[in-house]
Amino acid sequence: MARPAPTWQEQERAALDEFIVHRRRDFVGRGTLVQHLEAVALGTTGADAARGACVTGRPGSGKSAVFAQLHHRLTEGGQALVLANAAGATTHGSRVDAMLRRWIGELATRLAIADPIPDNATSDDVEAVFYRVLRQASHATRVAVLVDALNQFEATPRGTHATWFKPAQWPDNAALIATSLPCTAAEAVERTLSRLAAADPGHAGWQRDLWVSYWRLAQMAEPTNASEARDWWRKAYEHLSGMKQCGIMMPTDQQYLDQLRLKAQP
Repeated sequence: MARPAPTWQEQERAALDEFIVHRRRDFVGRGTLVQHLEAVALGTTGADAARGACVTGRPGSGKSAVFAQLHHRLTEGGQALVLANAAGATTHGSRVDAMLRRWIGELATRLAIADPIPDNATSDDVEAVFYRVLRQASHATRVAVLVDALNQFEATPRGTHATWFKPAQWPDNAALIATSLPCTAAEAVERTLSRLAAADPGHAGWQRDLWVSYWRLAQMAEPTNASEARDWWRKAYEHLSGMKQCGIMMPTDQQYLDQLRLKAQP
């Protein structure tokens, strides 16, 4: 008896797995960055976990290799449910609707329920169901959402402005790690992550995780792009300075504030 043809979701997962294996071969160095992103993904960066991070850089700087290595470490460790997408690597990877539908199916499998989304669902329906099952899954386990190449999503408001990433509906026990060339979508994700941290200014753990993420991104950019690195140093300095003004900076972080003051200078 002939085996049934693979579904488009199965084809997407197979292509994504192949992409990850291939990109991991290109992973060299950047171990400190991956360790930091893994801690953010697992919620182990401090007493309070960050909601995510967005890694931006020029073409060829190794962002997809970082994505692939992080995916490998998280799936191998088994401490989180990993939802992944690479916009430029698979047939449907650049379509937000297809990404969310596939993730809904994976979350439904984890929850041992039938796939709750019908074929004729609208885009709004798909987003609503995604956040419902994401919250359900996150009640029982940490969820790490990994997205490679935000800049390669479809040229729609959902793709260009990352409007599918909704801070009001994002659960506490989930993290988004994204990579991208500098673009509107990456800026939107960074702003959303900042709003999530700023939603509770006294939540010092989230606040600290944010400037540490900027620090790591500056370190990654510095060997090859001094201007980009300076932008990240400036973001880290401004954020840590704001924490000091609010009285929530750790006293031991004064040394980093002093260093950032110098690194952020033009």
